[in-house]
Amino acid sequence: MNLREMNNVLENLCEKQIKIKLPTGEYLSSHFHITECAYVKKEFMDCGGTSRSSAYLCLQTWVADDFTHAMTKTKLLSIANCHNNILHGALPIYFEVQRDTISLYKLKSLNLLEFIVVLNLENVHTDCLAKDKCGIESNCSTGCC
Repeated sequence: MNLREMNNVLENLCEKQIKIKLPTGEYLSSHFHITECAYVKKEFMDCGGTSRSSAYLCLQTWVADDFTHAMTKTKLLSIANCHNNILHGALPIYFEVQRDTISLYKLKSLNLLEFIVVLNLENVHTDCLAKDKCGIESNCSTGCC
């Protein structure tokens, strides 16, 4: 899900609490904060020698001992649009979540409940971007694709 899609859904809602659902089905503590809003651009070369780039909006979460400040629709919109002058609405949204280490998840979808908006996150996977040059078949049966 990208920034424009999320904004279109959230802007038309009355005030709601935001919950984050991890790919495991667990929910992040409801008193999480978003401590960073970053425009991340990655310039890299794949294993086949092709120069590539990618960009996304990264929202870093943090769970503190502050139990009185739940994330709301208005707060999330304000934070996610902090870089409005440089961001493009088509940027995908990722979340950094502190687990055993910092984990990166992609925003997959939103579920609208009566008083809550659930942000459904999905795992991020690596991939070979030069399968043709590496001799890896694109319909790999070993689970690597």
